[in-house]
Amino acid sequence: MDGADEPATLPEYRDNPFISALPPILSTVEALERLTDLPRFDESERRYPAHLRAHCVQRLGRYFDPLDRHLLLESRFSMLVRQGYLGRNPATGDYVRRLQNSHERHPATVEKALRRLPAYAAAGADVLYAPGLRTPDVSKAAVDAVDPKPLNLLVSSPVGLSVEQIATLGVRRISLQPRRLGRLPADGPHAGRPRALRRPRRGRTVRCAQ
Repeated sequence: MDGADEPATLPEYRDNPFISALPPILSTVEALERLTDLPRFDESERRYPAHLRAHCVQRLGRYFDPLDRHLLLESRFSMLVRQGYLGRNPATGDYVRRLQNSHERHPATVEKALRRLPAYAAAGADVLYAPGLRTPDVSKAAVDAVDPKPLNLLVSSPVGLSVEQIATLGVRRISLQPRRLGRLPADGPHAGRPRALRRPRRGRTVRCAQ
């Protein structure tokens, strides 16, 4: 394929800020040119005195002439980085949503967490939490599992419940992760929240019910 006919970028690589920030995909010839680092040489330097020629010889320490294995590595790393960014596109939020909804793909994770909560409570933990508590039924089960210890609900994405509804389940505290939440929709989990419940600093726990 002639270079003029090649697409500027592959369709799956478009609209991805991470991939857009990378250098262009290199052909073998382009990679060879960029990796090659030949020492500077001037025929007239052969007439330099010995103490200067000794310094010129040190240029050989920076000499690099790529082998086939180097060109293969460049190509593989180029593919590896770009393919890795396909599922980590911050413009769509798909990657964060998949992380946050991992419990939906792996229900055993939530079940295992619910089994461990009583053990943590018995060990003396003052406040307990578990990842993946996104439904009222699961949150209520966690509250019952640690009773009478308070349960902390970690909210990293909209869960479709108001603060009052979460408190009704028996949740005693809510921890927010604002950077993941971004802008909270008017009908999200914080719709109609009390004015006293302000946006916390990162990692700070907010008491929502006594």
